[in-house]
Amino acid sequence: YDNLSNNAGYSYSPQIILDSSNRPNVVWYDDTIGNFEIYFSKWSGTAWVKADGTAGYENLSNNAGISYYPKIQLDSSGGLNIVWEDNTPGTYEIYFTKWNGVNWTRADGTTLGYENLSNNAQNSTESNIQLDSSGRPNVVWRDFTSLNWEVYFTKWNGTNWTAADG
Repeated sequence: YDNLSNNAGYSYSPQIILDSSNRPNVVWYDDTIGNFEIYFSKWSGTAWVKADGTAGYENLSNNAGISYYPKIQLDSSGGLNIVWEDNTPGTYEIYFTKWNGVNWTRADGTTLGYENLSNNAQNSTESNIQLDSSGRPNVVWRDFTSLNWEVYFTKWNGTNWTAADG
């Protein structure tokens, strides 16, 4: 067995996807630093490393809020796409980041960091992600915006996050 998180905190909800070389890429959430954050590590063939190949694992969310339940998808060029729920803005929202081969970015592949997809005044939870045939993320989640739990959808069209009709 390999202990990926190997820290004093509690680690939860691991998700895994294999790359084209059948090497695992893993996300989970963990409370080691005092609040729950989203972490990532992958198998290089000889060691567990960050996305850039340096040793260990990395904190993807790294904010003051609680970050939960990551989901991961891998595009055909090896780009990692990750969603999770996060209450940094005061309500739970759905966040997204992707690995562009050099940095963790928004969907545009150039703006560093992550982005809030749901971005509304009510709670958004239980996200999931699937990539289309062009490798673009499609995201669904449960949302209380209408004061009733409903399912919401958005997709990246290459320029913007849009509804299904683009």
